[in-house]
Order: sequence, then C-alpha cells, then structure tokens
Amino acid sequence: MKEEVFSLPMGDGFSLYGRINRAEGASKKAAIFCHGLTGHMYEHQYMLARSYFTERGYDTIRFNFYGDEKDARRIVHCTVGLHAEDLEKLLQHFSGQYDALYAAGHSYGGLAILMAHSPRLAAVSLWDGTFIPFAEDESFSAPWFYNKELGEYIVDWPPVMKVVGKKFYDETRTFTTGRMVQWAADFTGPAQVIAAGGFPENMPYQEKLFATLSSKDKEFIPISGASHGFNEGAAVFELLENTHRWFERF
Repeated sequence: MKEEVFSLPMGDGFSLYGRINRAEGASKKAAIFCHGLTGHMYEHQYMLARSYFTERGYDTIRFNFYGDEKDARRIVHCTVGLHAEDLEKLLQHFSGQYDALYAAGHSYGGLAILMAHSPRLAAVSLWDGTFIPFAEDESFSAPWFYNKELGEYIVDWPPVMKVVGKKFYDETRTFTTGRMVQWAADFTGPAQVIAAGGFPENMPYQEKLFATLSSKDKEFIPISGASHGFNEGAAVFELLENTHRWFERF
C-alpha cells in the first residue's frame, strides 16, 4: 500500500495536509474521510479504512482540517462552515484525477459534508453525523465552558479536556433546528446514515437526519452497541463494510 503526503493551499495563507493511500494499480475512484471535532486523520477508523478500501480498489484520502504544520489552521481558527469550504476546495483539487469521489464523515465531519453539499461527490456516508440543534438542546452543550485566561472555549470530553475555540462555540449557538433541517433538505445526493446504536441520546437526531435528507437514494444503518466513536467489538468493521457496500452502488 503506497502512501503519499500532500499539502493543499486554501488560498488564504493556510494549507490542508493529508495522506493518500493508493490501491494496487491505477484507481479511478477515491474515498475521502472527514474527521470530527477534536479529531484527526490518524484515528482508528481512518487508519483501518486506508487498508480496507485500498484492498478493494479505492484510493483513500485522509486529511486534517487543522494541524501542527506551520501554515496549517489551528482548531481555534475553525468553524464547521470553514470545514465545508475547505472540503469543497479539496474536492475541486481531486475531482479531475478520479472518475468518482466518495466521502465519509464522522460527527462534525458529517455535518461539514452536508453543509458543503458538493455535486462532486458520487455518494456519502455520515458516521453518526452531527445533527444536534445546539442552540436549543442545552444538554449537549453542558461539557463546553469558557476559559477567561485563554479567551477560548474548552470542551470536557473525558478522559481529556480540549481547547476548541470561541469561533466553534459561537457557531454552535446558531445551530437551530431550522438550520439543521435546511442543510439536510438541501442535500440531494446518495446518502447513507450510520448511527451509533450505543448512543441512545443521539439516536432521535440520527433518525431525524435520515428522514429529512432529500436524497432519492438513502439508507439508515444503526450499529448495535456502538458508541459515537465506533470503538466497541467489531463495530468499526461493520462501519467500514456498510460504507464500502454503499459506495459500490454508485
């Protein structure tokens, strides 16, 4: 499995950094993976995806929306809206190199795919994609708190706390039910929703996301017992198998 590092200028002084893993022989299809809030391209589901998909004839493209490179964005620079813009630029860059591009997005990465609603994508898979109206559902905002010394917001997701930034937090205050529904209703391409069955508080939002999508071709797959990160047992393999099966349809 060949791996290549790439950087892609965003046109505003920042660059995205990522890695392409090549299938054996020249592939004309690529699967793109979008991480969630505080996530990165080295998480287990993406590392496993690179071998799973290359073995099945896909190139894989992983990247970080923010990173530690000198000209990479920092998480405190970011919003999901900016992620969606950066994703579209990445799709523009790679669209001429492949006959078909597919995207899977976890959590906020799924929301970025919805917000981008790019016609360059043949099909998408939303891995427990964010569909929570944070402006209205305060229970999901409880782990966020403001640090006066830093002038930024911190999210408390055990076992660690992470600085995510005021821009991210302020953006979530605009996430009303109406806006979330509109992003899903605007999305018309083939879309798969894979829900974490072991995260019952989020299941109603996953079901509403699926129901609201305007996609003619769509499917809903709950993975029993899986947490939001698909960490338990064989959950991540069920995740990848269903994603690959879905992409193969288009």
